[in-house]
Amino acid sequence: MNLEFELDRWDNQTILVIGDMMVDFYVNGKANRLCPEAPVPVVQVESTSQVPGGAANLACNILSLGGHPILVGIVGDDSVGRKLLDQLSVQGIEVVGIVVPGRPTTLKTRIMVQHHLLVRTDQEESAPLPLEIQSKILQACRSAIPRATVVVISDYAKGVVSHYLAKRVIQLCCRFGKICLADPKGTDFRKYRGVTVITPNLKETELATGIRIKDEASLHRAGQVLLKITGCRAALITQGKDGVSIFRRDGKTYHLPAITTEVFDVTGAGDTLLATLASALASGYTLLEASFLANIAAGLAVRKLGTASISFDELRKALLSLQGGIDRQIKQNKPLPECGKQVPGVNVT
Repeated sequence: MNLEFELDRWDNQTILVIGDMMVDFYVNGKANRLCPEAPVPVVQVESTSQVPGGAANLACNILSLGGHPILVGIVGDDSVGRKLLDQLSVQGIEVVGIVVPGRPTTLKTRIMVQHHLLVRTDQEESAPLPLEIQSKILQACRSAIPRATVVVISDYAKGVVSHYLAKRVIQLCCRFGKICLADPKGTDFRKYRGVTVITPNLKETELATGIRIKDEASLHRAGQVLLKITGCRAALITQGKDGVSIFRRDGKTYHLPAITTEVFDVTGAGDTLLATLASALASGYTLLEASFLANIAAGLAVRKLGTASISFDELRKALLSLQGGIDRQIKQNKPLPECGKQVPGVNVT
């Protein structure tokens, strides 16, 4: 590969996002003195802001990249949830936000002092949803899946992506020949059996496989186990400053080093990576090409403060600024034994 392919094949496709919608609330201020009641700083609030988080941030990233996201999830019957739905609607995102009485909208509040995070508070409920609500979510997915090119399961373990829902969504994707990506949580990845591509980070991979990843050999073993557990076509393991490793069911593996050297805030970077991966696959790029573009986008995201989106123009400029071609950025490892069950719907060559 080389940089000649640029983004000329990029197409504005419809992408369905199913998962845990959240709100990221920022309190920005300054601290010049300690509190007399306890040895903690007193923060003088200068501004506040509310932005979509979790699956909602993923949908915003897809929109920013030029795609047409459909978002399915839940909110609480509260002002935070209603404002989130209004924000998404104003931006032009098609959203099915099912209101769940008695359950708060997931809210993460970050208190920032001079661009540094002082403390974060979480208001959330992660208990399983009532079957009635799960059925409503599934019905919304049934209606949307035929319209989408790619389906993304954004699981933050807040109750939306149950085993029941994940199984049926993946079955529907297989039936309609749709690419299905899963950003997983938890320790039992059998929940995502049959997904096309799974995208855990290192910690999630260790929890799911029971393998402590300490070197390249243990990383390869974990990648093989992921393929076996999920039956996916490929596993993409994100490693923060160490980049991304791709394990394909045909036995080939690749490593993409992190593009950026400046990290200001990692909040939402995983959503940016997943949004770019989904958008590129929807546009017909191979998994390796899509992963390369996603890795670039994640590198751009960590340079921004707070929950942020990457635009199509930013991605194009970053791609064109790279010198030496894509091949120099990619390390191909020795082939692994073939494993996993093939799932149709994505070009992984």
